[in-house]
Amino acid sequence: PLQEGLLFHALFDEQGTDVYIEQMSLTLEGQLDAVALRASWQALLDRHASLRAGFRQLPGVDE
Repeated sequence: PLQEGLLFHALFDEQGTDVYIEQMSLTLEGQLDAVALRASWQALLDRHASLRAGFRQLPGVDE
């Protein structure tokens, strides 16, 4: 049901801003450990399925 709601809102107003997109910008100081950053981001995605949700509407498919 949650994914159906996300899809409904994505299709309801195709010209409007997607209400479920959120962006954040951070400024990091000092050395960046790219391996640790990538691993922590992957762990976050692995744990929270809603961060992996996405929808494509295929041509000729109404449902």
